[in-house]
Amino acid sequence: MCVPVPAMVTHAAAGAPCDLTANPPVSCEGDLLCIKNGSASTCTPIPGEGQPCSAYSPPCAAGLACDTVPPGSTVPRLCHQNPLCGSAPCPDGQYCFESSTVPLTCRDYVKLGAACIADSSSSAYRACAPGSVCLGVTSVSDGDGGMTMQGTCAAYQELGAPCSATTPCRSPLVCQAGVCGRFDPESCFQPADAGTD
Repeated sequence: MCVPVPAMVTHAAAGAPCDLTANPPVSCEGDLLCIKNGSASTCTPIPGEGQPCSAYSPPCAAGLACDTVPPGSTVPRLCHQNPLCGSAPCPDGQYCFESSTVPLTCRDYVKLGAACIADSSSSAYRACAPGSVCLGVTSVSDGDGGMTMQGTCAAYQELGAPCSATTPCRSPLVCQAGVCGRFDPESCFQPADAGTD
């Protein structure tokens, strides 16, 4: 349903409450993420080396990945350059994979510009290296009579870098007028030809 566009977005500091569904929304300053903790959300820095993470959110800082541990393990997931894969870390350039048919195992990351498989539940899954993403995903034959989701690894763009549908910005940056920047509600809600005075 159509709702009014919020006139203002506030940006909270680290540790402060945030609510992206409020009206007006309460977002976070800079690179902070709005992370849900129980029933409330707070502005949280992106986890760095050795800090807690989860398989889904929050993600780790650029160049780091979240450990993969066996189901039911009491070992906490942490951000590492070489993530833990069960009881040992994977070598440089590899990630940990597990599916219903494949036990925990280290696999090579897919290089930029090479084909990636986006379906993490498939034994054919192939992940892009940290700092990149599988884009242009389409359904293709897996060679065994089934289908899989295949794309191409592309690098995330940093603050001030050019961006597009095929060169996305790293979270929480947004692509505005072809350049990666921090979310700016004043320019976001103005028409493209709005004046600057």
